[in-house]
Amino acid sequence: MAIEMAELMQVDGQPMLKVRNELLPVLILAPLVGEPSPVENAVAVLLRAGDRAMALIVDRVQAQQEVVIRPLGPLLDTHPFLSGATISGAGTVIFALHVGRLFDVLTSVAARQAMFILGESSDAAPTEARAVLFVDDSISVRKLAARFLETGGFEVDTARDGLDALGKLASGRFRIVITDLEMPHMHGYELIAEMRRHPQYRHLPVNVCSSRSSEKHRRRARELGTQGYITKPFTKDQLLADIRQLTEGGTAAPQQAKMSALE
Repeated sequence: MAIEMAELMQVDGQPMLKVRNELLPVLILAPLVGEPSPVENAVAVLLRAGDRAMALIVDRVQAQQEVVIRPLGPLLDTHPFLSGATISGAGTVIFALHVGRLFDVLTSVAARQAMFILGESSDAAPTEARAVLFVDDSISVRKLAARFLETGGFEVDTARDGLDALGKLASGRFRIVITDLEMPHMHGYELIAEMRRHPQYRHLPVNVCSSRSSEKHRRRARELGTQGYITKPFTKDQLLADIRQLTEGGTAAPQQAKMSALE
């Protein structure tokens, strides 16, 4: 698929590409072969190997051809991501990439990409979760919520938008997520949908904290699998009561939970 390099997003130092409703880690081929990276336009080749997926960024894609791939020989047999080579009609050597090895390269250049690689389906809930993640693009709201939560005895971390939140969720230390809806880069609805798609976060309780109070917004949040909905401005008592209802009452699966609308 054709892309603009400006579409790539940085998540905790890892380039990411949003394809449909999926965030994929990005590996840019050019620097690996000693060439400059594309500046404006490029092509993303979506690769999958077993339960892993990524977007390989190349300059262009040519028409499909039938070729005979020959072994590399002892000199290049241990190359980190080549599997063989062929000779074009014009006599040019064309190397073949080893997809599985490319994933090893991706892991080595971006250790934190693992949270976005598709895993096998699982219904296991996150383990050893203990902190609250509060997501809002307003720094004043984040600071206020953090102060309320900390005085209430909770360990808390904050994120400025959905992409920032996904990066922090990889630690596996959170027991509940509270998110705003309207944020840049990745809004709250996208964050919730992304969490419900990943087995690791599927049963992690999510509460919405938004100035949008209409039934339309509440219904959409509920359909995505949230457990609570707080409207801004909120008080310390409202925030703590909503969280304690979930943390002390258990973490039921999203489809089994009831909405709690605190005005």
